[in-house]
Amino acid sequence: MDFKLNEVRTFKFLNREENITGYILSFKDDWVCIHINNVDLSFDGVMYFQKGLVEDVFNTEDDKFLNKIYQARSLNIPNEFYNFNLTLNNILAFSLKNNEIVQLETDEEDVCYIGLLKIIKEKEVIIQTITSSAKLDELDVYKLNEIQFIELQNDYIESLKSVMVK
Repeated sequence: MDFKLNEVRTFKFLNREENITGYILSFKDDWVCIHINNVDLSFDGVMYFQKGLVEDVFNTEDDKFLNKIYQARSLNIPNEFYNFNLTLNNILAFSLKNNEIVQLETDEEDVCYIGLLKIIKEKEVIIQTITSSAKLDELDVYKLNEIQFIELQNDYIESLKSVMVK
């Protein structure tokens, strides 16, 4: 697989139809950290995913162009987001410590759960969900072994944070 640090790559996953493209920030551990490219030329937030879910990593012509844009715009994600042992517990602990709103995804490709981390237990995490109208909602429990993708600071999350009343 063509993992290359500080380069844009496209990832094909074992359990998803849609590929994901992003600038690789770290891939040395069980989890990969990328600055995600969701649409066109826009890099939008940080995504972590399990390395074991990756079926293939490749570099398309679009990726090569995106890499030039990334370098030219000097886009940077602070290394505090990825300069630690990337395990699920460490990613969640980082998010909890920094009061980050997280977007969690399981094996359901078109479903995500957004909320504030409240408690990390041995086998589960508790988050206070946030509605699409930026209101804090109920507490939900998610099994750690079901979490496959985590996003932080994407445009949707940042938009919710900008109008959210805690």
